[in-house]
Amino acid sequence: MTTAANAIFLQYIAPAFVLVIEPRILKTKILGYNIITVAACIFGMSFFLFEQKEGNHWWGDGIAFISGIFSAGLILTLKFSSRTQQMSGITLGNALVVLITLPWFLQSASPVMSEHLMLAFLGFIQIGCGYLLFTYGQRRISAIDSSLITMLEPILNPIWVMIGYHETPSMWAVTGGSIILSALIARMLYVRRIQRIPVKTES
Repeated sequence: MTTAANAIFLQYIAPAFVLVIEPRILKTKILGYNIITVAACIFGMSFFLFEQKEGNHWWGDGIAFISGIFSAGLILTLKFSSRTQQMSGITLGNALVVLITLPWFLQSASPVMSEHLMLAFLGFIQIGCGYLLFTYGQRRISAIDSSLITMLEPILNPIWVMIGYHETPSMWAVTGGSIILSALIARMLYVRRIQRIPVKTES
């Protein structure tokens, strides 16, 4: 219902929602460098929209936009949930995905052995291990940090496609990805720098 670039861009505006909602829910402070980083990442994401064919993508764009809202909700709810709540919530969410998509799965042709192995790999490694590592790191960093790090995913996707399928990304995609990676790296270096600066106290 829309282009892949549009879907990726709209889904990964989650950090913008987190930046606005996190201070209100978790009583954290809005930091200037976070605002700059989110703005730079959204600007970089906009490059993925270039060289797309014109068309009416309202439904697809709307669904991708809602997906970004839910992604922000997932990050925020994991942040103030206990470990047991995190794992049970993720398990329930994936179970709902199975139930909702089961009718389409049953209507399709029976998977061959290689497809069963691929599904098992995606389920245990990509989804299972991915969620374990995400929840483990989520408890140790802020919600805005985790949401910014997840913006690496749409940047790495074309790299994996290029390696696996020899599909070369456009210069617009390379430019946008470079902007996002540069913004994230600059933020990381800046945060490390200010953390090393000793706080002066009055005698």
